[in-house]
Amino acid sequence: MNDQTTRRRPILTLKLPSTTTEARLQEVAQQAARQKRLGAWKASRDDIMADLAARFPAAFGKRSKILPLARGIHRALAEACPDLDLWTIKQACQRRTTWAPYLEALAADGSTRYLLDGSPAPGDRGTVTDDERQHAQRLLKRRVKK
Repeated sequence: MNDQTTRRRPILTLKLPSTTTEARLQEVAQQAARQKRLGAWKASRDDIMADLAARFPAAFGKRSKILPLARGIHRALAEACPDLDLWTIKQACQRRTTWAPYLEALAADGSTRYLLDGSPAPGDRGTVTDDERQHAQRLLKRRVKK
């Protein structure tokens, strides 16, 4: 036997720098916090929507006429509800604006957007563009197909 066949290669080990390990631990902690927050949101979303409906019945109340909300309404909600964090407000707005009756109101011809008090939104914040109307119609058609 020659030297090359009897010699063993050394086993290589990879040592991760401590910053990579710390970054990974921080990432895992952030994911756990996200999951906890999402679980809390799902558990309390009906309570939050009921709270918004009580505070702003014109915008979030369950009544016969659903009103399209003004663009940037989450900022007005953040000012009016300092007890709710921005993430919760955005999730509530997302839930409301993907609701089929809301999309139907948005897709209607001549629809306008409204503020929290139920008054029409001024300027560009209050107009429903043709692109938005067509997008709402596409979403509704896609839901019917399923």
